[in-house]
Amino acid sequence: GEGSKDRKLNFTNSNPALLMFMKRWFEYALGIHPKDFLIRVTIHDGHRDRYVKVQQFWQRTLKLPSRQFYSPTYLKTVHRKVYENRETYYGVVSLRVRNSTHLQYRILGLIKAVSHAGVAQVVRAWHS
Repeated sequence: GEGSKDRKLNFTNSNPALLMFMKRWFEYALGIHPKDFLIRVTIHDGHRDRYVKVQQFWQRTLKLPSRQFYSPTYLKTVHRKVYENRETYYGVVSLRVRNSTHLQYRILGLIKAVSHAGVAQVVRAWHS
């Protein structure tokens, strides 16, 4: 994934399954409390009228309250093409973790350990 310019732990995607996986991984592997997640939804300007529905979708999917959602970012589009998936488009979500600069170093350490020792050895050490 891409890095965050402000050095906070951040995962951005539009796939609900991937976002749930990362949220759970952050919770279980890194001990992140659900209240420490902050969400930003980016959607096309043409979906402004659907934002409440879009946010409710992500609240249900990620099991997070509305108070953990930033105001949305709307992307301006030049053309107004109507897409067939209008009602199932939920934008792109940035799943951020509050006060997370230190976690980046922990994750980099895990990546280094897995690349040198192998996954099985790291998992055994993690659980011992």
